[in-house]
Amino acid sequence: ITVAAAPKVDAPAAGFDFGAVTNGVFSERGVTIRNTGTGTLLLGPGATSLDAFRLTTAEPLAIRAGGQRTLVVRYSPRFAGQESG
Repeated sequence: ITVAAAPKVDAPAAGFDFGAVTNGVFSERGVTIRNTGTGTLLLGPGATSLDAFRLTTAEPLAIRAGGQRTLVVRYSPRFAGQESG
């Protein structure tokens, strides 16, 4: 029997509020990602799919089993109004 090591992501389920951010300005928030699995968690380019949200943490990155990293998410609104992602 072969058991492969597998990462398991533990991240906050609830979103977070960037506050009131005007067009042309940005706001950043940190989010801690934990790997509770048995293998290395790899995060590559394109981890976010919405233009207004970007990871400012260098990609790609690896989180070893049992490890954690705080990633910085930057929100730069593209237009006025509410946006979610």
